[in-house]
Amino acid sequence: MEVRNKLPIKPIAEFIDTTPKALNGFRLSLFNSRGVHGCSVGEELKLADKYRELRETAKANGFRRLSEMYGGFEEEHRKDAKQYASGSE
Repeated sequence: MEVRNKLPIKPIAEFIDTTPKALNGFRLSLFNSRGVHGCSVGEELKLADKYRELRETAKANGFRRLSEMYGGFEEEHRKDAKQYASGSE
């Protein structure tokens, strides 16, 4: 699955960052966009890196809530990669 390494356009990013319901909907949309997937350490780390880049970009542009959301996805993918690498799922 390909995750784009750019934020939504500025007016949309501002709206999402300042509107809790929009942020929750955006988070849910990103989570569901992956669909059913296999267990691959490499894929999880690749996604974690992409979400790290998005987190950093959001933070640099002043979108604190978006940055935190992307950071949460990054942490989850790194945690999943660690689980897959250790053989415990």
